[in-house]
Amino acid sequence: MNKLKAEKSATVTRPAMNADLIAKRYAQEGEKSWTDVVKRVSGHAGGKDKELNKRFFDAILSGRFFPSRMTYMGTKHPFASSCFVFPIEDSLVSIMKTLSEACQVQKYGGGTGYNFSHLRPQGDIISTSGGEASGPVSFMGLFHRAMEVVHRAGKKHAAQMGILNCDHPNIYEFIQCKDQEGAFWTFNISVAVTDEFMEAVKNDADWNLKFGGKIYKTVKAKELWNYIIQHAWFNGDPGIIFIDTVNKNNKYPETIEACNPCGEQMLPPHVSCNLGSVDLSRFVISGEIDWVGLKDTVRSAVRFLDHSVLNAYWPVKKIQTKTRKYRNIGLGVMGWADMLILLGVSYDSNEAIKLGEEVMRIIDEVADDESKIIGGGKRVNTTVTSIAPTGSISLLAGCSSGIEPLFGVVTMKNTYVGSYSNVHWIFESIAKERGFYSEELMKQIAELGSVQNIPEVPDDVKSLFKTTGEIAWIWHVKHQAAFQKNTDNAVSKTINLPNDATAEDVEKAYFMAYEIGCKSITVYRDGSRQIQVMDAKQKAREMCPNCNAILFMNDGVKSCVTCGYTPSRDNEATNPTMNNAEIKINSEINKEAEVKKPRPEVVNGRTYRIRTPY
Repeated sequence: MNKLKAEKSATVTRPAMNADLIAKRYAQEGEKSWTDVVKRVSGHAGGKDKELNKRFFDAILSGRFFPSRMTYMGTKHPFASSCFVFPIEDSLVSIMKTLSEACQVQKYGGGTGYNFSHLRPQGDIISTSGGEASGPVSFMGLFHRAMEVVHRAGKKHAAQMGILNCDHPNIYEFIQCKDQEGAFWTFNISVAVTDEFMEAVKNDADWNLKFGGKIYKTVKAKELWNYIIQHAWFNGDPGIIFIDTVNKNNKYPETIEACNPCGEQMLPPHVSCNLGSVDLSRFVISGEIDWVGLKDTVRSAVRFLDHSVLNAYWPVKKIQTKTRKYRNIGLGVMGWADMLILLGVSYDSNEAIKLGEEVMRIIDEVADDESKIIGGGKRVNTTVTSIAPTGSISLLAGCSSGIEPLFGVVTMKNTYVGSYSNVHWIFESIAKERGFYSEELMKQIAELGSVQNIPEVPDDVKSLFKTTGEIAWIWHVKHQAAFQKNTDNAVSKTINLPNDATAEDVEKAYFMAYEIGCKSITVYRDGSRQIQVMDAKQKAREMCPNCNAILFMNDGVKSCVTCGYTPSRDNEATNPTMNNAEIKINSEINKEAEVKKPRPEVVNGRTYRIRTPY
């Protein structure tokens, strides 16, 4: 047993609520404190029931339970759902109807997911017009551009999930659509793979790309699989959804084809879900888990989320009808890595995997029981548990996100409203208590992004404070599977890899996830994108002066994908001596500087020339 387990967690000092984050993302007009925010949210869910109001208020104010960010944003207009799935059929009417409905949802901050596989492939003849179909990726571009516009009018980053089945004729174009930095930035993308495809990969069999009963091309399944793996290694896209695994465990009386942007909600079309999470780190007292307190909080959370569904508003009538019919909720966890540290358990250990299964089993059983109590003996919620990434609310709570390991002992989170830095609160408390804390040490950790090679940090502390890139991918996958085992919807988790990870590592992770029961998998190799959400090392980021988004570097020029700002445009606006002719000349010079290097079609290994949206 790690000796930290015997230490009293009561000596650990928790950070105060992030006042800046509360003001920017959660508080509404007239609210001056976090207590004001909680009163509003708990009162809306509890209605006239004073006992429920107090129960909800206590659970949230204590930090034991956090509804999703949408719940805080939505009570003025009671829009509390975070996750939505829409159908897309092979007609312009269907496409534009879905786009319109999705825009209405995105306007309020909801995330939307679609499967584009029902759209005919690029180049097919359209019978009504005689023209050629532009294909799924082209229409994804339409959705992307629409959400860019909607995003600029709101406060929440536009989020979409685009899915394409592994047998669609345009699957190769889909896989490569995000290779260019900043392309389709409103989308996460995933390939829906079947059991049949996975068997074909194992057997190196042929694989037909087809649509409407017609075979367009036959490829080797392994070739397509390698193309997916290579691109995921390159920059994290695409992820994979094991769609047959999803439907084998489907509790809805409809086939599921798509999920929300983060992948924790596998939903039928026109269904939404309200999310919330318990902070597991709040239930460690003197080195032991407070099971009684955890169970009580789970019951309160289920009640809160169910009431939120009943009291919610949806801008699309069909979503309202189906969501109230299913009453699906998604109660998950965050603070898992913090709980393990407080218990003295290393993330990369079998003890952690077993504990994860047990914790989620208890949560799922209690949530199921509470749903049955609400329904007078019959469960009223089609699904009750789902593990979200909890990016915003974990930052607010001051705990680790979802079931992820620590991203760093000192981290910087980049969001579209700005950057936030944080020294891990448990590490800081332990360092001060054991006498090795210093400002110089904190700066050193910030620069290195790790404590593993710092002599001043004791070995038992190092074993608990491994960051995500220092934990072998196999433990990431095992954690996801452990929590998925007792979660009736899905688990959102990123399998984080160090920069020197190979494509073979990605392939092994994808196969392992399939074999041990994960519903989906996403990998990210550190540094494979110019901007990543979490940085273990402190890095200054230049922000857009117009909208405060982070500037991306594209072809040597910094620009904002949110509002279109570039330094040259800023010069045009602020330098009155620069005339249009000079601007045009500068533009032509920049174009001439963008010399594209010739690339061979195929080189040794699995490196291919690709077409990009630019």
